Amino acid sequence: MITILHITSTNTNIGSNVNTNIKGIKVSKALGSIIFVVLTIAYLSIFYFLASNAPRERVYDCSIAEISPDYPVEVKEGCRKLRSHKLVTT
Repeated sequence: MITILHITSTNTNIGSNVNTNIKGIKVSKALGSIIFVVLTIAYLSIFYFLASNAPRERVYDCSIAEISPDYPVEVKEGCRKLRSHKLVTT
């Protein structure tokens, strides 16, 4: 589907606000810029909100838990329990 948008611009005075006619709605250039900035800020705010509320789940590989200095002590202990449980059950 192809949509054609007909935009006409009328400049009555040099240095005055240029009116843009989009399908019968006259919008001044300054108002159009303000609307653009507001919509951009709203979009970025929504994106930031969604990204900051994303679940922060970390997955650790227990095969390198003992030698990795970046793993927290709780993770190392959990990996030890998992390995000891596997050794007992098999």
